[in-house]
Amino acid sequence: MNKKGFSGFIVPALLLLFFILSISFAAEQNGTAHEEFFRTNIAFDSAHFIKDAKVIKETGLFSAPEKLGKPPIYPILIAVFGDHGYGIPIFQAVLATISLGLLYWVTLSSFGRAEAVTALLIGTMYAPFTFYTIKYIRTSVVVFELMATFSLVMAGKNRPWVTGCAGLMTGVMSMTRPYYKIYFPLILLLLLYELWNKRDKTRALNILFFTAAFALSTLALPSPQKPGAVTGKYPVSGTLEHFVSGNILDSAFGYLWQETPMKNKIMAESHGSITTAITLIADEVSSRPAEYSYFYFKKLRMLLGSYEFPSNYNIELYRDELSTVINLQFMQFGWIVPFALFGIALALREARKNIFLLSWLAITFFPLLLTIHNSRYRLPAAPFFIIFAGAGAVWFFKKIKQRDYPKLIPASIVLVLALIFCRYDYSPLKAPITSEDYYNLALAHKEAGEMEKADFYLIKANKLR
Repeated sequence: MNKKGFSGFIVPALLLLFFILSISFAAEQNGTAHEEFFRTNIAFDSAHFIKDAKVIKETGLFSAPEKLGKPPIYPILIAVFGDHGYGIPIFQAVLATISLGLLYWVTLSSFGRAEAVTALLIGTMYAPFTFYTIKYIRTSVVVFELMATFSLVMAGKNRPWVTGCAGLMTGVMSMTRPYYKIYFPLILLLLLYELWNKRDKTRALNILFFTAAFALSTLALPSPQKPGAVTGKYPVSGTLEHFVSGNILDSAFGYLWQETPMKNKIMAESHGSITTAITLIADEVSSRPAEYSYFYFKKLRMLLGSYEFPSNYNIELYRDELSTVINLQFMQFGWIVPFALFGIALALREARKNIFLLSWLAITFFPLLLTIHNSRYRLPAAPFFIIFAGAGAVWFFKKIKQRDYPKLIPASIVLVLALIFCRYDYSPLKAPITSEDYYNLALAHKEAGEMEKADFYLIKANKLR
C-alpha cells in the first residue's frame, strides 16, 4: 500500500475512532449522579446555559433576548437538541470530529500528508477534545467555529464567496463567545495584508464579502443587552473581571477569578473601564517588576504545561475516579508544545506563505496571557499547536532516520528543555484533584440518595482541606 493509500485508510479510521470514543464516553457518563449534578447545579456554567435554553423554548428567542443571561447561540442549540440525554453529546461529538477533519486538511495544505496524519493522530489521542463533548458548555462548539472560520479564510483566498462564509462564521462565533469579536479586525488585517501583497479584484472582494457577511450575521441575531455579553464593552477578555483576575499577583498566576484584595481594589478604582484597568495593572507591573516577571513566567508554564487546570469540571477527577474511556486518550499538552516549536520554526522559514497559520496560533493563544486561564479556555488554541506539532514530529523523526546529528543534537537539547518546561505541574493547587472536586462528588451522590458514596467522597475532600 502506497502512502496515499495508507492515509486514505488511516484518516477515516482515526476520525471514526475519535467519534466512537466520544459516544462511548457519553454512554459511560449518561445518567450518572455526578453528571446530573454538574448539568443542573447552578454553581456550574452548564446550568445557566440550560436555563437560557428553557427561556428560549418558553418565550421565543426574539421576544425577550434581555431575559437571557448568556449569549444566544449555545442556548439555542440546547433548546434544539435537548437539555438531557444524548442529543447535545452526539451533536458535539459530530462537531469535534469535523474539527479534527479540518485540522487534518489544514495540516495537509500547510505541510504535507505525513504531517497531517501525525497531527490527526495527536488530536485523536488528546482527551479534552472528547471530554467537553458531553458537557453542556460551548467549548466544543467554539473549537469547531474557530477551525471552520480558519479553514474558510484559508480556502477563500481566490474565492470571495468562501471568504464571505468565513465572515458569517466569525459573526456566529462572536455570538457564541463575545470575546471572539476580536477575530473580526484580526482577520480583516490578514485580508488587507493579502491585498497589499497582491493588489487585485479578488482580494478586494474578499474584504468586501467578509465584512458584509460579518455585519449581516451579527445584526440578524438578537443579543442580551448587558455588559460583558454579546454587546459587552470589554473586548480584551470578555469581561473586565476576567481580565483583572488574569493580571494580579493574588490570583494564583491568573488561574483564580474569585474575590481578592487586589482584584477588589482595581475593580473599584476602574469604575467599569477596561482602559483604566489596564492603566492600573500597568502601574502595578512597573512598581513590582521582579514579582510580575515571575508571575507571567509561571503563567506561561501553566498555559503550556501538561496539567489541565479545571474550571467547573476536572479531567483528572474523571481519569482517577469516574471514567475508563477518557484514560484511553494518553496525549498531554506538555508533549504537544515541544514538537510544535519545531513546526513553528519550519513555518517561519516561509513566513509569508504561512502568515495565516502563524497569526492564528498567536491570536488564539496569547490573549490567554491577558485573562484567566484553564483547560477549556486553552482548548480552542490546541488544534493549532497540534498542527505545528504534527509538522515538528515528522521533521524530528526524519532527522533520526537520516542520522543528521548536526541538526539532531541541538534539536534534542531543545526538545528535552521544552519537555521539562512543559512538564505536568498542578501548582499552585495543592493536588491535581482538589477538595472542591471531591466535595462536589459528595454533594452529587447525596442528592441522588447514595449516602455511602457521598460519605466516601466527603472524607476525601476533608483530607485535602
